This record gives sequence, structure tokens and C-alpha cells, in this order.
Amino acid sequence: MNSAEIQGLIESVKNETNPVLRGRLIHFLVKDKQLRIKDLSRELKIKESYLCHLLRLIKLPEIVVDGYYSGLISLSHLFIISRLSKSQEMAALYERVLTDSLTAQQTEFAIREILHGVKTKGEYLKQEELADLVKTPARGTKIKVYQSRIKSKCVIEITGSLFDTNRPLRLLLAKLGEWQKEVGDLEA
Repeated sequence: MNSAEIQGLIESVKNETNPVLRGRLIHFLVKDKQLRIKDLSRELKIKESYLCHLLRLIKLPEIVVDGYYSGLISLSHLFIISRLSKSQEMAALYERVLTDSLTAQQTEFAIREILHGVKTKGEYLKQEELADLVKTPARGTKIKVYQSRIKSKCVIEITGSLFDTNRPLRLLLAKLGEWQKEVGDLEA
């Protein structure tokens, strides 16, 4: 296939309004014509991540795609459901979306539970609370807290020589051990 034919296919992708057909055209260009997603993204003037979302649509079972065409689910539902790797899981989640009238956000929560085994519940720590907890770190110490819907991370950086950092690190690890035991006792 020459450059003019590839450009014609790229124009077809630009003009296609059906996301599933668009995904198939992109798949053909990437897999069969060995165009890199990065280059195709530049040509189409859309983000690489969006291209990948469109590519994932081609693995959806027909029942899910038919649900989109019938207006039973939204494009957002398609993108979310396509994150699963097994057709059976996709079909089961699609049925759950229909049965329970799940919104896109609720479908996202269901995906998170399937993929990560984590139910979405609770709230993020408030910025004021975090600020109070880490407002006066020891000299040479930086504390950063990160929270997502599936995990939280606390990074404690202690700067200085091994002589300067060993004692605070040992104290911190001892406190961490106490905390782990306490959390274990709560779960039992």
C-alpha cells in the first residue's frame, strides 16, 4: 500500500463518526500497515490515549456493541467496559449495567472492583487534615501523601548521611511495625 492509500485511510478515520468502526480502521493502520500509534496520533490530531481507547473497542463482544447501537449504553460505558480483558467479564458487566441501570461512574466503580478487588467507599483525606498531619516534619525530612481510589501512598524522605538517617529510620520502622500489628488486631 502506498502513501496515498494510507493517507486515504487516515482521512477515513478522521471522517468516521462511529467509534467502533473508527477503532477497526485504526487497528488496520496500526497492525496491518505498521503505523505507530504516536505517528497516527499526530496525523489525526488526537491524543495517543484516546487512540488506545478506540483500539480497545474492537475486542468488545457483539452484545455490548449492539447495546451501544441500540442506545442502551453510552460511549463512556463502552470505553469503561473495554478495559476488561475477557469477553465473558465484559458481557457480564454489560448485563449488570442494564439490570442495575448503572451510570458511567458506577460502571467505573464496578471495573475497579473487578480489576483491583477494591470497592469504592470512603472519602479522601481533606487537605487541611493532611497539612496538620505533616506540618512539622523533622529537620531533613519531607513527607508526601498520595491518594487514588484504589490505593494511598505516603513517601517519607529523610536526607543526610547514614549516621544522620539511621536512627530516625529505625524509629519510623519500629512505629510502622506497631501500627501494622494494631491494624492486624483490628482486622482479626
